[in-house]
Amino acid sequence: MPSAGSVAMTEAISNALADHLRRPDGQEDLCFGLYRPSRGEGRFTALVVDPIFPEDRDRRVHGNVEFQPSYFDRVLQSAVETGMGIAFLHSHPLGVSWQGMSPPDVEAETGMAAAG
Repeated sequence: MPSAGSVAMTEAISNALADHLRRPDGQEDLCFGLYRPSRGEGRFTALVVDPIFPEDRDRRVHGNVEFQPSYFDRVLQSAVETGMGIAFLHSHPLGVSWQGMSPPDVEAETGMAAAG
């Protein structure tokens, strides 16, 4: 059974996500993506293969960021249709290299897990 997990993606996907998540106005942003599992004898890796960028009205940016249920529904439908998992990415800019999860972060991710 794999004991450690990691995330991998192509350089092109990494660059596209970084371009999206690093907002010039310094606010947080978010994105979902689809991943395929890659398992080895002693590892588990989530290969992010399909970012699903938010469209107009999919999210509200106000310093923090929140997504709308219709965006998550669209991502969930794509995951079901392709048999892939869902990755949730969001940024905490302004020079913060690591930040614990805020209560709204925990609430959002707990709600998503229950829907999946």
